[in-house]
Amino acid sequence: MSKKFAIGVSGNLTRPSKTRLFVDQIVGQVATKIGAASATFDIEDLGASFCTGHAA
Repeated sequence: MSKKFAIGVSGNLTRPSKTRLFVDQIVGQVATKIGAASATFDIEDLGASFCTGHAA
């Protein structure tokens, strides 16, 4: 049987972020409802090269 996982992605580039907190809360609620683990990521987590379009 595969493990369930709920993932949220916030498009905010700065921290602290109200958007990240909102996404984290929703993902947590969904995960609880379906019996899954959860994680939330920011676009910023992908690094500066993603945000600027330039290679790092």
